[in-house]
Amino acid sequence: LTGGRLLWTRTVGSTIVVMLLAIPAAYALSVRPIIRWQDGLFFFISTKFMPVAASIIPVFLLLRTFGLLDNLWALGVLYLGVNLPLAVWMMRSFFAEVPIAVVEAAQIE
Repeated sequence: LTGGRLLWTRTVGSTIVVMLLAIPAAYALSVRPIIRWQDGLFFFISTKFMPVAASIIPVFLLLRTFGLLDNLWALGVLYLGVNLPLAVWMMRSFFAEVPIAVVEAAQIE
């Protein structure tokens, strides 16, 4: 694979992994909320508050320490870490809108 196609496959792979992790987490938070679930959701969305310029130096230092600067796997993990909180937040809002009657009907079937 060439560089562009390899990067594209990492992006798609990261998106698939994000959805595989976000859907069960969001469903669990919407169906059976835990104690102080708002705090958990605020933690998810607060990861988006930090500007990229403030987090790029620590990320660079971590990647340099572990020798992952020119590694596309590290890029995939970074995509995963950036997109997972937002995906959980958005999917939880979607699952919260599904009526309980629909969920109960699906359980009966």
